[in-house]
Order: sequence, then C-alpha cells, then structure tokens
Amino acid sequence: MVVASFRFYEELNDFLAPQHRRREFSCTCARAATTKHMIEALGVPHTEVELVLVNGESADFGRILRDGDRVSVYPKFEALDVTPLLRVRGRPLRETRFVADAHLGGLARLLRMAGFDTLYDNGFHDDEIEAIAEREQRIVLTRDRELLKRKTITHGCYVRALKAREQFAEIVDRLDLSRSARPFRLCLHCNAALHPVDKAIIVDRLPPTVREHYQRFSTCDVCRRVFWEGSHWQRMRALLDSTVGSQGGHRMAIEHAQPGERIDIRPLGAELANARTVALFKSTQLEVIRMVLVAGKPVPAHEVPGEITIQCLEGRIEVTFEGRSQPLAAGEMLFLAGGVRHGLVGLEDSSVLVTIALGGS
Repeated sequence: MVVASFRFYEELNDFLAPQHRRREFSCTCARAATTKHMIEALGVPHTEVELVLVNGESADFGRILRDGDRVSVYPKFEALDVTPLLRVRGRPLRETRFVADAHLGGLARLLRMAGFDTLYDNGFHDDEIEAIAEREQRIVLTRDRELLKRKTITHGCYVRALKAREQFAEIVDRLDLSRSARPFRLCLHCNAALHPVDKAIIVDRLPPTVREHYQRFSTCDVCRRVFWEGSHWQRMRALLDSTVGSQGGHRMAIEHAQPGERIDIRPLGAELANARTVALFKSTQLEVIRMVLVAGKPVPAHEVPGEITIQCLEGRIEVTFEGRSQPLAAGEMLFLAGGVRHGLVGLEDSSVLVTIALGGS
C-alpha cells in the first residue's frame, strides 16, 4: 500500500474537500498512481497546476508516487515568470489563444474586445472543445472541471466568477493578460480581424446620426459589421481601462525591450503596492525579470540550468540555497551557479532584478 501526503496551495484549495483545505493530509494511492492521477482524484484539474514538488524536487505529471512521498502542488505563480523552470507542462503555448465553452459567451466577447483570439459557439460539445484545443493549441476556458481533466487538454482555466465582467477581470489577472492586450482589433461577434475602412465606402450603411458625427470606422470582412467610437465603444474603453489599465499606463501592452532600448529599473516607491512582475527582455541566451515580492509570500525552491543573479532593488528579501539563508537589502546582489536550488521570500514588500543565463553554465 502506498500512502503519500499532499499539500495544495492558494486557490487550488477551492477544488478540495473541506477537510483537506489549507493543510497537509495523507492519502492512500492507487497502485502505480502518478501525480496527475492523484491530484485529479482529489478534485483538482491538472490544467490548474503549474508546479509539483515531490519531496522538495520538481516533478512532472508522470511521476509514480511511492510510499512516504510528500507532494506539494502549486497554482500559477503571480510573482515569477516560471518559463525557464521545470514545470508540469512540457512547453508554453506560442500564442495566447482561447476556446470558451458554451456557458462563457459574455467572457468570449470581452476577450475579443481586448484583442485575444477566442473561439466560441454555444453549440460546442466537450469533445469538440477538446479537439480544437489540441489541434489549434488553445487555452480552454470553462466552469466544467471534468472537461479540464481530459488528458489531451494541456492548458486551461477553471473560471470561478459567474458574471462576464468579473470573469474577464479574473482571467486578465490570473494570466497576466494586461501586458499583451491589443484592444479593438477583433470582431466581437465572429472573432475575425478588424481593419480600418474609409467612410465613403460604408456611408450608405450608417445611421444618419452616426454619419453626421463620426469619421473613423473599422469593419469585419466576415460578418460585414461596421464599428465606430460611439457610446458603446466608450463603455468598453472604460471597462478595459478599469481592468487592464490605460494604453498609456504601465499595465497594458508592455513589450519586451528591444536591443539598444533604455530600461527604467529605479525603485517603484509608492507604485510598488500595485506593481506586477514583468519580464523586461528575453533573448536566446538571457532573460531579465523585474520580480515583485509581497512580504511573507514565498517563491518555492526551484532551479534553473543557467547562472543567475538576484539583485534587491528596494525593500528586503531572503534567498535560501544550499541549506542556508542570505538576506539582501536594497542595492545588494547575489550570484548563484546554474542548477542550484533556491527560494525567495520578501521580508517586506520588495522588487528584485533577476537575471538568468538561459544557455546554462
């Protein structure tokens, strides 16, 4: 008989039976059970999981559990771009594209409004959604946790909120979509690309008041609808501003820096409380991340193949590695060799500059 202990973190507890939430518990495992099998048997869809540690070591979904194993299961990290880490999914998707189930039509329209390719049809069956997700490498959005447990669905989100606007805010926050939002480039009705159109070409299709007061228009070649910046557009713009920030602000459409471009890494000061972790730039050999750490919220121990530097820009942090702890204050830096397991925690709210050599040591 194999008995393993489990501990689930943050929002993953919402899927567990009440007696298992926010505590370590033991569970008898089926013969030759994998981490994926047991995580889902306990109620958590595998698409909700970003990192699994077995006895403190990163493990994938295929890891066979042994008697006495201690399993820690984490959701997507808000405080760290874990692209270079060993995660339970083999690779990230090249593009952020979605397929929404039949109950999320309002969310699909709002994601399209923000510029995210989102397939939706209220006639989609689960098998069809599964096939689309696999064929087109799309993230499945659903309130059906059993759908997310299907083996071929590698990327998905269980949507907790019930109303479309709250669902939109949840997905934007959870997947950090504010950095890649491109508003008003897709048709809300059919998901096709919009393009500018000269007023003279569509003037006969416009209501008289629109013809009189508006000069800029876009159209969809699929459904042939025409769009302009009227009161409905203004309401959508306000919703986007409140959810993902204004286009001129620091939250929407932040791109990786280009060669020769100046990057501001001065302390955030009063803006630290509302700041997010961002990847400042990434090349084939190097990635630089400005990480925001909330006081007392740890980043679990992990390792990366290449050498790494950790520089405290403001606040105070503690780095654990090789059985010891190293505090860092603002202006101090730590160098670690490739492959060294390390964890971080903010001793107070802090921002940190992390540089990772992706090519290894």
